[in-house]
Amino acid sequence: MATPAKAKLAEIERRIGELTKLLIRAPDAAAEAERQDRDGTTHLRRSLVLQAAVSSLHEEADALRRAMTKTG
Repeated sequence: MATPAKAKLAEIERRIGELTKLLIRAPDAAAEAERQDRDGTTHLRRSLVLQAAVSSLHEEADALRRAMTKTG
């Protein structure tokens, strides 16, 4: 069971990295939209969704780490 758990944890951490990169770019995208006289609200909403997704993945990774510690 340790190997599938480690693989799952690696996948979660990879996904956190991907979403974090998008999250870092979100304020720049919103600012650029404002400069181009477009509504930057969509980009800001997207950043909130990304923040929630990253938080959820962190929680899942933490739970998986705790389970791995208990079993191994």
